[in-house]
Amino acid sequence: MRLDYGGVSRTNIYVILCSVFVMLSHAYGEPHGEDPVITAFENSLLPSVLIEGEPPYNLQDRMAHYNMPGVSVAVIVDYDVKWVKHYGYRDAELREPITDSTIFCVGSLSKAVAAATILHLVEEGTVALDDDVNRYLKSWRVPENEFTRNTRVTIGRLMNHSAGFGTTPGHSFVPDKMPSLIDYLNATPPLNVPPARIEYEPGTAFRYANAGFAILQILAEDVTGMRYNDFAREVLLGPLGMTYSTFEQPLSSEKELYASAGHKSNGRVQEIKRYATPAVTAGGLWSTAVEYARFVIEIQRALKGESDLIMSKELARLMTSPHEAKEYGYGVFMRYTDSVTYFGHIGDFRGFVAGFLAHPTDGYGVVVMTNNNNGIGLVREITSAVAMVYRWESALPRAHEQYPLDSETVASRVGRYRIGFDAVCSIEQREGRLFCSLPGEESIQLYAISKDTMVTKDRLGQIVFASDADGMVESCTPHFADVIGRLPATTTKAKRMSDEEKTPLQLVLSGDMPSAVQMYREHKHEAPDDPHVSEDRLNRLGYQLMSQDKLSAALTIFKLNTELYPESGNCWDSYAESLVAAGFKQDALTHYRKALELDPSNGNAAKWIERLESEQ
Repeated sequence: MRLDYGGVSRTNIYVILCSVFVMLSHAYGEPHGEDPVITAFENSLLPSVLIEGEPPYNLQDRMAHYNMPGVSVAVIVDYDVKWVKHYGYRDAELREPITDSTIFCVGSLSKAVAAATILHLVEEGTVALDDDVNRYLKSWRVPENEFTRNTRVTIGRLMNHSAGFGTTPGHSFVPDKMPSLIDYLNATPPLNVPPARIEYEPGTAFRYANAGFAILQILAEDVTGMRYNDFAREVLLGPLGMTYSTFEQPLSSEKELYASAGHKSNGRVQEIKRYATPAVTAGGLWSTAVEYARFVIEIQRALKGESDLIMSKELARLMTSPHEAKEYGYGVFMRYTDSVTYFGHIGDFRGFVAGFLAHPTDGYGVVVMTNNNNGIGLVREITSAVAMVYRWESALPRAHEQYPLDSETVASRVGRYRIGFDAVCSIEQREGRLFCSLPGEESIQLYAISKDTMVTKDRLGQIVFASDADGMVESCTPHFADVIGRLPATTTKAKRMSDEEKTPLQLVLSGDMPSAVQMYREHKHEAPDDPHVSEDRLNRLGYQLMSQDKLSAALTIFKLNTELYPESGNCWDSYAESLVAAGFKQDALTHYRKALELDPSNGNAAKWIERLESEQ
């Protein structure tokens, strides 16, 4: 089946839907009781960027493409769950199908539910959005530093990802080795996680921080005296009839009876089928697609003024509005499309990806849950398919007309392009088509939409090529969204590289550490403010190398960081950590002492010193 989406106007959508129904009728006969809209949806999955002439996807084909064992979809129409359907297995190993009671770990979709429970405390007057969160915390407090002297870490800012915490990834643990939330925030040894610290002035920037939502969990428990799961059950899960849903971590044996297993990117079951996290408000909710849809509907009904079961209309409006961070409300992302603003979220946890998108005033939306690390692309494609069959035009991507490129032009763009000092964009040709590889990412196919501009189907953004006066391609400007869908705030021109030229990172990856270190030293001297030689960037590179079992290279990078930033306690702390991993415990002890000397508030270094001294 091949459909041309054109400009995705209302008329085009109607014609497309009619075509789908006719084609399916001829191909498969009558639907035998199957809803034709659902059948149309299953054959109309759309990528992030539409290319004219490119056919839509089939759901089963895309599940196979992503090695996806199972999917659950709930569609909201007119403030009600219109339909729910499950595909595949909750456990690929046991071949157990997904049912209405199958719960998935929804990752960061937990944040919306958590924000709603905190707003309950606001509604009853227990806490205030603009109050310093330390006013209420008893069992743990936000560490004060130079960034908090004049600006408060407020409850609202924590829910808005603008409280000052640095970007922090989610972490998963073997259930019987899960740390306490306090140990997690403090990075108590032997945890290999960064401690929760304020890294910039609160209220001045958006940085997605799981630590901020973990602190909201402590807030709820400290002011109510209840375990967070019990509190959430009392004020939200229970009232909404979310019987199967739970913030319980790790899951009880009873809950595991109907919980999906998490799966790897290759579609196989994880070694640990259900990992755990102590930060349940950041990413630990388990739910079904239909129960989460009930929660979304309740927000929509509150916005309409038809219900105050979990929050008032005013608080629902605050939840789904931007604040100091314009791309985020309270626990939800804001999506601006034409004249329409949607609210939603993508969430992932080890072996799971989920997502939802909802219209704030018209009572429609969709919830998608998957049980594989590859689910982000599929969640988006399913969301777009639902938007198409229900004519949610403003939620659909716009179609691009392909621009014909001759073989000479295609060949002229092949090569490596240097992004800044230490990154490379590679353009390759395969069977007459161009592919782009960006640092740390898989290659993506490019489609020309003008002579010099190309896009890719599965990412927002574009790449623009520039030529010199003789027509030779000399640079390109790649500007693509990350896997979460966020476009970079700035663009950087990438200059074409010669065949012999290498960046320091390429030297690191090839094992030529002496040459790489010398280039980093020289560039730090010549351009001390370049982010490619910043303390944070080199620190992250060291940890990336450790995660790839390149311990020798990691040691070299961490040591270089202490040379370039000798007054940073964090650099010495990271170097000491890599020394522990390498088995050089005496050297690690020396460097942990140096880290603590430079930063007496470094509790991680203090605890490692105590541990290493006890082993002597």
